[in-house]
Amino acid sequence: YELGTYPSILDQLPAVRCPTTVMVGADDHGLREAAVRMHEAIGGSTLEVIDGAAHSPQTDQPTAWLAVVRADLARAEHPDR
Repeated sequence: YELGTYPSILDQLPAVRCPTTVMVGADDHGLREAAVRMHEAIGGSTLEVIDGAAHSPQTDQPTAWLAVVRADLARAEHPDR
């Protein structure tokens, strides 16, 4: 409930210039749309939707979550690839 009371920073996200991955569980009905909006606002970002996961993909689908985290770290380490 409280998360809905914070002001949006969506309009500030275009200023993000580092490699960014936005990750969301496919079944996270509360945040899926927000994740898409974040991805669209951050130029060059990657959107990863984890199938079979809800709000906690790290617990629902740990192998898929870890693969996304590793890919994000590799992209940050070698942004020219």
